[in-house]
Amino acid sequence: MKKILTCLLLTMIIAAPAMANDLPISIQADLDMYLGYKMGIRFDVNDKLDIVSGFGANVLFPTQYCFSTYASYKTMEIHDTWHIGVNFGVLQGVFDNTAVIGERYVYVNPGLSMYLTYPISDKIRIGAQGGMVFMIGYDRGRWGSSLEPIMGISFIYSE
Repeated sequence: MKKILTCLLLTMIIAAPAMANDLPISIQADLDMYLGYKMGIRFDVNDKLDIVSGFGANVLFPTQYCFSTYASYKTMEIHDTWHIGVNFGVLQGVFDNTAVIGERYVYVNPGLSMYLTYPISDKIRIGAQGGMVFMIGYDRGRWGSSLEPIMGISFIYSE
């Protein structure tokens, strides 16, 4: 829980000056189906494209860190409320550097997902995504890969 609060505070400290200067930056909190909780920043490149980066920890296993860095492309807007689009990039990655050397692991999972967001207030949007990732990782002393589903929910705070 301390790591999650630390991620939240760090994100706020980094994003607050940028939001005060009217830069196109939002704060985003994600929870994925693997129970990875990430706090991050969403940078609006233009009306259609955003760059999202987040870092956090697993809710059940706090020694497991998770991260994501991806682009989010808005394909459709319905009545200026619903946003529908595509996320592509490293949608989810995990690592555990605190375990004994033989039990450390790292996964980098590039993928593609569809997303849908809806405003629940003037400054907060809630979203959901679903898609597939190609898991590439080093675990138990060997490299492996597989195709896996990815789902998650997001909360986006913007000025």
